[in-house]
Amino acid sequence: MARLTSRFQVDLLLRQAQAEGGFATIVHKGDEHGGGLMVQCRDRGQISALMERRWTMVGGVIWDAVGPLESTSEEQQNEYIAKRLRNDPDLWVVELDIPNAAQLVVTWLSNA
Repeated sequence: MARLTSRFQVDLLLRQAQAEGGFATIVHKGDEHGGGLMVQCRDRGQISALMERRWTMVGGVIWDAVGPLESTSEEQQNEYIAKRLRNDPDLWVVELDIPNAAQLVVTWLSNA
């Protein structure tokens, strides 16, 4: 089974957020086909989780909360994102502002 490109998954996330009445924007463009995907989740402008897509040993996808333990610190999250981008410039970073953003990311993209 073919895997969807990273760009397609980002576009899916942007459209789904808009359809749900939320907001999503691309913070950093990564590799169109195989770049990693990180989502900076917000709820009404307030920082919540920082989620990153990870591949399992059997080829599935899981979404993990990553970054600093104090997820409400925007400065710490931005430092973490900058560090990840230095190590992986192909990484996509999307900001998603919608209630229950982290849960929706898992729901919308786990099977994509």
